[in-house]
Amino acid sequence: MNEFEQFLNEFCIYMEVERNYSNNTISAYRIDIKELYDYLNKNKYNDFLQINDTLVRLYYLYLNENKTSSKTISRKLSSLRSFYNYLKKMKYISNNPFINVSAPKSKDKLPHYLYPKEIEIIFETIDKTKLLGKRNVLIIELLYGTGMRVSEICKISIDDINFYNKTIKTKGKGNKERIIPLYDVLLSNIRNYIATEREVLLERNKAIRPIRLLLNHHGNALSSRGLREIVYNISDEVSYKLRLHPHAFRHTFATHLLNNGADLRTVQELLGHKNLSTTQIYTHVSKEVLLNDFVKHHHRKGDKDE
Repeated sequence: MNEFEQFLNEFCIYMEVERNYSNNTISAYRIDIKELYDYLNKNKYNDFLQINDTLVRLYYLYLNENKTSSKTISRKLSSLRSFYNYLKKMKYISNNPFINVSAPKSKDKLPHYLYPKEIEIIFETIDKTKLLGKRNVLIIELLYGTGMRVSEICKISIDDINFYNKTIKTKGKGNKERIIPLYDVLLSNIRNYIATEREVLLERNKAIRPIRLLLNHHGNALSSRGLREIVYNISDEVSYKLRLHPHAFRHTFATHLLNNGADLRTVQELLGHKNLSTTQIYTHVSKEVLLNDFVKHHHRKGDKDE
């Protein structure tokens, strides 16, 4: 193991233990940082600890020349900024060469969300007569009903659920804890799943009894990758044209709340966003809501051409 690999491993452990980042996020950081290291080696810049502003600009140009999207470049720069911040914190370097690098401006893209009818179709598509079908209904209910991230849902333990207060406790990015309210239908589905389907799944795993709420078909804790595959399979059954990502339910959760009059700061708290600006992207409204408001409030809505 060379010095770079040692520092990278230390950084990844730090992100997991101290910052409570998910495995997927840490893996993305590792790939981004390793890509810079490979670039430096390929161009015979051998000391990754001695990067100056010129090298940073050259790497930025390299990413642009390879037609890397603005969003991806921003993510890579963020990964490198965090890595070199860690190196500075540990006193391996004195300055972070990426600290003042501005992310490229990207076109604002509204997050994809689902209409209420589409949500109902998804629920209707799942075969509820099957053991895993009932579990899958609960997965979709949790995604849409709480707005939680995939990694957060997979980490739910039964102790995190307060059946009396109708809330669920979770920890998001930066190890930030938040409390999310649960509506009666979702709470009832959780109770039924714990009492029936989960017990059957536990019988398939004689070695251990996982504390996680959601289990896979072997009776082990459901992974983030496993949950994504479940959603992809459901979306394939709904429509061959639909490749639905689990994060779309989080977008839908926020959009539907705001469209129905929820306060922006309330949605920010429920989503676990650090900055309100992150939540503001959901202030777009559906075409139907926009049209209804226009027809309702325009003073000539009832006038006829003379």
